[in-house]
Amino acid sequence: MENEYLLRIDFKKGTENPERIFSAMSELIQAFREIDRSLSHSISTEISSKLILDDIEAGSIIAKVRSALESVDDEALGSLEWKPIVGKYLVQGKHKLVQFLKNKEKIKSKQEIQALREELVALAGETEVLQLPVYQPIPEDRLLKNLQKLGEATTPLLEEDSVFYGGDGEEITLNKTFKIPQETIEEILTERVLTGTHEMILKIKKPDYLGQSMWEFKHEGRLLPAKIRHAGWLTKFHNQEVMVGPGDSIRAIVEINVSYDRHGEVIGRHYEVLEVLEIIHLPDHKQDELL
Repeated sequence: MENEYLLRIDFKKGTENPERIFSAMSELIQAFREIDRSLSHSISTEISSKLILDDIEAGSIIAKVRSALESVDDEALGSLEWKPIVGKYLVQGKHKLVQFLKNKEKIKSKQEIQALREELVALAGETEVLQLPVYQPIPEDRLLKNLQKLGEATTPLLEEDSVFYGGDGEEITLNKTFKIPQETIEEILTERVLTGTHEMILKIKKPDYLGQSMWEFKHEGRLLPAKIRHAGWLTKFHNQEVMVGPGDSIRAIVEINVSYDRHGEVIGRHYEVLEVLEIIHLPDHKQDELL
């Protein structure tokens, strides 16, 4: 079947945590579902797909999956037999993505993503299913998220476990070492960064007692991780000359760096405490409630 692909996980029998295999398979299927959506939207945003599980085989865990395609605007699709054509394209597109990850541990440049987008939109054009042949490349942010989710899907697996993608008459190994941290996505997408300083009151959720990581604060009900750059205050804190803990607050001068993509959308905010002005302790009876 042209729109069918298989996912196979080979594992060593007798190993612990067998749930890792099923967890990874579930995450892989979800990742490829999102990839199908991105690929199909290169042809038309009106195309939707549903994944259908055709078979599961024992020994290795093998899932045979196919995409059932629908469109609310068939008139825009020139071919009456567009479904098998697009189905084959989805299998080939996923194959190209898996092949792209081969021998990669990370994305090194924006140019790599741009080249992949061009290859995928060219593949969409080869379907020739549109009456007006205007095929859209997958947006950078969506493609990066697709790759990130695919990389994260294999996290539960052991080093000796192997994953394979099969489709279009070929089976290839999925690279388990590939990962895209959120920082890399922001770096690739960022076109400009605007910086400002504000006086803020931040409630302490988790102090950094060792001086090696972020402090965790809460502000307006949401978590706000931040480095404290006020060296003199940090020295006093680590020497226990000033005492603060979860539930206390600090009034501080905070630098906020906001990253924007080329469309002017916010893709990240980062905070640094430049100066601690005041400590606001939680009342004793409130401290007791935290214990």
